[in-house]
Amino acid sequence: MAQVYGTLVEAPNFEDFIIDGKYDRAKDEAATDAYLEASRKALKEYGYEGELVGEIITFGVGDGYAQYMIASVSPPRLIHLPLGDAWEIPEAHARGLKAKDLKQKVASKHAMAELFGKSRLKLA
Repeated sequence: MAQVYGTLVEAPNFEDFIIDGKYDRAKDEAATDAYLEASRKALKEYGYEGELVGEIITFGVGDGYAQYMIASVSPPRLIHLPLGDAWEIPEAHARGLKAKDLKQKVASKHAMAELFGKSRLKLA
């Protein structure tokens, strides 16, 4: 059964991407990339190593998706990534995740990125 933890580093704030009343996508993507790399680094500093550590998995929720970074496959441990609308999956859903579920989500993400090109799929 998976355990879900809060973010290890401060997440970017959406208001920081509004420049002169307009959303700046490039600034958002750069800050998000930096946040994800800092999160991966923090996982390593806490001693998390091994298969799929630092991979991002997503679950469709509402009008977007919930994002999590894998800290450990066995036992399943996830870090919630409060990006975008900061959606989360229901606690019961998270508790039921197993190592094979995490591996399948990552394999699926990589297959989609290969099929359609890397673009932002590398993060989501």
